Amino acid sequence: MVRADRMLLPLLLALFASFALADVPAGGEPVAWSEAPAATWTIVLQTEGPLRADAEAAREPIARLIEVLPVGDRVEVVAIHTRSVPVLPLRTVDDAGRATLAAELRSLEIPSAKSTDLGAAFSLLATGLAPTPEGAAHFVLMVANFCHSPPLESVYANGGSGCRTVRGFDKLDAAFDAGASRGTTEVVLFPTGTEASPVHRAGLAEARTFFGPTAGVETAAQPFADWMEAARARIAATRLRPLVRAEALALALQVRVGDAPTLERPTGTLVLGTGLPHLGFAARGLTLQGATTTTTELTLAPENVLPFSVAVPEPPFSFLPAHDVVEIPLRIHLDGELAPAATLRALGVDPARTGLEGTVVLQVARAYGLSPLRSFGLAVSLALLSVATVLTAQRRLRPLRLGGTFSYRRAGGPRQTLAIEHLADAPIVILPDGSLGVGRRDGALLVLRVERPLWNMHATAEIRAQNTEINARPATPGRHPVVPGATSFQFRDYRLSWE
Repeated sequence: MVRADRMLLPLLLALFASFALADVPAGGEPVAWSEAPAATWTIVLQTEGPLRADAEAAREPIARLIEVLPVGDRVEVVAIHTRSVPVLPLRTVDDAGRATLAAELRSLEIPSAKSTDLGAAFSLLATGLAPTPEGAAHFVLMVANFCHSPPLESVYANGGSGCRTVRGFDKLDAAFDAGASRGTTEVVLFPTGTEASPVHRAGLAEARTFFGPTAGVETAAQPFADWMEAARARIAATRLRPLVRAEALALALQVRVGDAPTLERPTGTLVLGTGLPHLGFAARGLTLQGATTTTTELTLAPENVLPFSVAVPEPPFSFLPAHDVVEIPLRIHLDGELAPAATLRALGVDPARTGLEGTVVLQVARAYGLSPLRSFGLAVSLALLSVATVLTAQRRLRPLRLGGTFSYRRAGGPRQTLAIEHLADAPIVILPDGSLGVGRRDGALLVLRVERPLWNMHATAEIRAQNTEINARPATPGRHPVVPGATSFQFRDYRLSWE
């Protein structure tokens, strides 16, 4: 289990202590991005006509920023007017060339023209800039009045004069969104106008749409020089803000089974995580569907364990020992705050998060059934009971009968029928009129009988008269097995056929 007092608390770089230390709990272990990756700074200056003076005034704040940027950060300056051109190609800050680069910026020549092709600027920003390393911050600072008034020969001109919308804007917007990962890109727009060239609000809205939502976009409430001075004073926090914002947006509840329950022990644990390498999460209002838990608050940094109990369905009855796995779906819902919350608020990132959900399926192993000895005993008992039941049913549904047909001749006389096929036991006697019939056993010459000891029916003939033949073969007095429906008897001057 991850203990709350050992949680990973991000953003506590030494240079960032004033923003984060207040959010470290007693006994906490302040760790974070040990070193933020090198950032890229793209400064876009609109330089047409009256705006050229503002672009030239922006050189000093940029130079002062370079004086404090960490080694490895990259800087480029793009001038936009009828064309969009890098006036300072991408340069990497190092200690040896820092002063030279700052001086170069202070004397940077700013080109100008009579109008601005904002479409060409968007095209360069979408596909023409050097790629930013994955996971590194990219700042785009754009100082402009956002008036798109290109020359008529521009592919982005849609006719007319004055500030217009950008022709083919949707394709430019899609190209920016489909470019390199923009999750750590932060765009700050600085609307700057003059009496002759006021800010074009529709163009400003178009710029916000172009950069968003893949990049973080904000419109500065202060002049460019003031913003740059504040960023210079808080350079560590400024450089971390895009990384923090991107990680906060990546928050997703992850759930996996830690200790699975069993039929005998219907309790277990779930491991909840955020997937965030630096930020923690203080969960509250936790609810669990499909199981029960007494835990309603949990700190994920980045993981923690949630104990629960679950009602495992009773297994079916089984004669034999058996094993199976039953699946029980669980759903977790929670609200909470990213941590350290105070630090995130100081960076302009709202730490509150609601409606986080995760699902997982428990696979509970069940062992059930009777022991081998009890299974064998029960199986034998059931087998005997089944046999008895079948025999009883057979006797009821199929009563014993001799079956077939019986006829006889006396001394070669005419064939006469003897109706005994419906009987199971037939003592054959000679009636006073000389015909054959059924009589008392003690006076019978021949007794025919069918029996069913278990499954099959057997027929026997009990010979009680001397000189009797069965199928033309002499038969001594006593019981003899016979074939039903295929036997003849000769006694005295009678011949009895069973067919």
